[in-house]
Amino acid sequence: MGSRLKSTRREELRLLLKFIPKIEAYRPSLKPEGIRPNGYKYCSRCRIYFNNADSLIACPICHYRLRSPRKAKRVKRSVDPEVYGVEAG
Repeated sequence: MGSRLKSTRREELRLLLKFIPKIEAYRPSLKPEGIRPNGYKYCSRCRIYFNNADSLIACPICHYRLRSPRKAKRVKRSVDPEVYGVEAG
């Protein structure tokens, strides 16, 4: 009973790189690189980040659509009360 039944995520990633060597070009990792990384995408099915994946649309492992971070936060606009006929108070 000394053997582990389930491998860790890092071991799974290492095995994926061994079986599918072409994904190594996208630098897969378990978390995005850097504090504010640019150009990474995330596969929610595999739970892997691809850090050099600007050209990727689907995950090279499971072919699930990749998620990318927000490019910019939305700026809230203030409403002009005079346009709507409301008095500002």
